[in-house]
Amino acid sequence: MISEIRTYLRDQGSAPLSDLARRFDMDEDAVRGMLDLWVRKGLITIHAPAESCDGCTACDVRFQEICEWIGETRNDTHDRGAPTC
Repeated sequence: MISEIRTYLRDQGSAPLSDLARRFDMDEDAVRGMLDLWVRKGLITIHAPAESCDGCTACDVRFQEICEWIGETRNDTHDRGAPTC
């Protein structure tokens, strides 16, 4: 499961934590716990919500934690061995 989350986040570039939890049928805290390893390694960052929520249950993306992949992408890894002209 953890490698599927990594692949998805790496391919997408970023995603709200709530979307990752929904996509992988997990609790947000469980996803956050899995992502913690990559946060410590400097591969992802989790951006806090821009503003506090009033609890209306209709939050948009600016009120959600956004997970952003900042490590190498698949293309970076693939291109490393390619000759340069």
